[in-house]
Amino acid sequence: AATPVAWLKQCFDPAPANVLALAGCSTKSGRAQLTGRTPSRLHDTDLQQQMESAGAAAATPVAAPRVVLVGDSTLDNVVWVDEPAQAVPAILTRKLQQQAPGACVVNLAADGFNSTDVLLGAPPSISYIARAAAGDPFPNGSRDRFLPLTQLKALSPAPTHLVLSIGGNDVREILGAMHELPARIAAFQANYPRIAAECEESGARVIIMLQYRPDLSTDLDHYGVYSAIDAGIPGSDDSVTKLNRLMQGIYPSVLALAAAKGWDVLDLPNTFDIHDSDLYRCQIEPSPQGGELIAELIAHAVLERPAGPPGAVRSMLISKPVGGSEIVEKRLVCIADLGCVPDAVSSATWRIGEPAGELAAAKTPSQVPALAPAA
Repeated sequence: AATPVAWLKQCFDPAPANVLALAGCSTKSGRAQLTGRTPSRLHDTDLQQQMESAGAAAATPVAAPRVVLVGDSTLDNVVWVDEPAQAVPAILTRKLQQQAPGACVVNLAADGFNSTDVLLGAPPSISYIARAAAGDPFPNGSRDRFLPLTQLKALSPAPTHLVLSIGGNDVREILGAMHELPARIAAFQANYPRIAAECEESGARVIIMLQYRPDLSTDLDHYGVYSAIDAGIPGSDDSVTKLNRLMQGIYPSVLALAAAKGWDVLDLPNTFDIHDSDLYRCQIEPSPQGGELIAELIAHAVLERPAGPPGAVRSMLISKPVGGSEIVEKRLVCIADLGCVPDAVSSATWRIGEPAGELAAAKTPSQVPALAPAA
């Protein structure tokens, strides 16, 4: 059984008390303290009164969402920013509370996790200390093995939304051994639907977040992602085109799943500008500016998209195109429905565009040698 959810991200003003109550905390002496209540005992009179008070004090009628983050450092980036308030969970909390006072964010992401780690658990070694210092600790007993999907099941009340962002570390870990790439992609494609199914079982509306592309200009200074891609994938195309095709070969199955389930997809590959180093830290991590962009898209999906039972809400591909100032929504449909919906996108037609507005040279996923089957 999971321990009391002390790791629930404390919401910022206004009225954080109701959020601390969800975590079994009190604000005695002005500091959050564990009361020792377990998730199964959270539905008490105290909590109901606090939540009713928070709702009565809300400036707008928007219901307060409870958003869970599951994934890697694209969401759990506190190590890579100058102060905790610049991390994605904190930025997202503030954005949500501007329209829905009482909204809160539960950070079940873990820096460095790949898809197998999310599915089976692993030590949260990269951000464990930083998150404890930031007041966003992992659950008690998680230092040796953090099980995000187990912790997800323990949440009460259930989350309203869940953001899933995973996959970048599956590739990062083998940049020096690119011959392992086909096996890693196969493992990712086997793990992803299992992870997504457990996320769906939480009852939350699932929001899929695609991995953004790394910073191009600092490639030689940090991980050398583009250099590794260039050397590891055959062909005469430049490294950016190779990476685009790689992602266009990996993501069709994810997009097809989202379209079938009615889940929205945050299209970060078409949102992050690989020529804007201000969006990144160490080539692959979100900077404060990058975190702001991520939180903006998540907040849009949470606050602006309609809610409804599974299958009742149509999927949208959500992005903020490079060079643009507005968030754009495009219908995401199954391949069979593509011809019936004007301007729609499917798993077969999704492509990564370049900042200049030209689409990257496109091939079907089956033309990418030994990577992944088309969905």
